[in-house]
Amino acid sequence: MRSNVNENFLAKRTRWARILSFAGLGCLVASAALMNRMLILSWGILIAGLLVSSSGAYLAARYVREPTAQWALEKTLKGFDDRHVLYNYLLPVEHVFVTPSGVWVIRIKKQPGHFSYDGKKWRQKFTLSRLLSFLGEPGLGNPLRDIEHDIATVSEKLAQEIPDTEVPTDGVIVFTDPRASVHVTHTSWPVITHENLKSFFRRALADKPALPTKIQKELTRVFDEWAS
Repeated sequence: MRSNVNENFLAKRTRWARILSFAGLGCLVASAALMNRMLILSWGILIAGLLVSSSGAYLAARYVREPTAQWALEKTLKGFDDRHVLYNYLLPVEHVFVTPSGVWVIRIKKQPGHFSYDGKKWRQKFTLSRLLSFLGEPGLGNPLRDIEHDIATVSEKLAQEIPDTEVPTDGVIVFTDPRASVHVTHTSWPVITHENLKSFFRRALADKPALPTKIQKELTRVFDEWAS
């Protein structure tokens, strides 16, 4: 498998995560120093510091904290041949896996904890990490809505670039934190943990015929140009 990663994108977010974290810490120190002399200003700086720190924590949790999304995908999908190409942070969709039989959009969720979905609503068991989500940790959101949006984005691009060809475009939601567990029913898209990702793709790709070689080359061209 070939993996392409937007290193500049990740480097910028790593740098901003550090800058915002230190800036937030500085605001908290300044707030404490002014508490006895300028109470209103101190509270203003404190609130600003919390907001800045939360922004830094969000970036760190999403792009810096290990296991990073691209590392988890690369490690899990290692072993597929070079006809399989993984694109990370190079497209409007964060993770795309191009295979000989079609395109897969991968929506990563890095939250720890137990998650369930009953066909109507997502639920997350209350944990300390969930409490911390209010302090900058990424929230769960609506993974199904997120991946449907991502698939629509990719499908629209393929329809523009290869208008006379219907390219199978599917999606999968992957929880990468080792502490995550998932129980879902009545879901429109598969939801799995990362340790099951390789076996999932082995089964999924085995059930689908390979696209003609010409179409495979066109897919590689489209995504390489899109990512450049």
